[in-house]
Amino acid sequence: MEHIRKKNAAMGNLPFVTYCTNCRDSFTVNQKSAPHLLDILFFGGENRGLREAPSLTRRRENRRALKKEILKSVSGVRYEEKVEPYRGLRVEISREILNKMDRLLIHEDNVKMAIHAAEKTGKCVLNKIAGTYTCHQLQGQLTFWLQYAKDNDNGYILRNIYRHRMRIDE
Repeated sequence: MEHIRKKNAAMGNLPFVTYCTNCRDSFTVNQKSAPHLLDILFFGGENRGLREAPSLTRRRENRRALKKEILKSVSGVRYEEKVEPYRGLRVEISREILNKMDRLLIHEDNVKMAIHAAEKTGKCVLNKIAGTYTCHQLQGQLTFWLQYAKDNDNGYILRNIYRHRMRIDE
């Protein structure tokens, strides 16, 4: 897929105009200016062509916000999501790990659910030398594996993450 993105980005020197947000984001990753059609129509255009692509988690948040706004403006319905206990966790995630999460299609909610479950049940392993915890949690058909540390402010720092389509019978 990376090869295709680079090949497409090199197809010309002028900026591209896209109607697909995923295409716009793919071009941006390869430093190709590609404003979305709506950027041109509503925001003045080309200078938005290289803005950073949102993370997978941010895309989900944007869709949730859009859903709320559309329901409110079109039908007058006020949409309230159920607030899950894990949502309140504060997890620090480096840019490198965020990029890995995006490649593996892992949302921040997946991380928070796994840490919340590990902390609530105690089903995690402490590496005393590294000061990190390792846990896993089945979510749907995927098992998420996390390595995390606790910070001094009752939050967490994600050190590594992986997911695999597997089930562990305990």
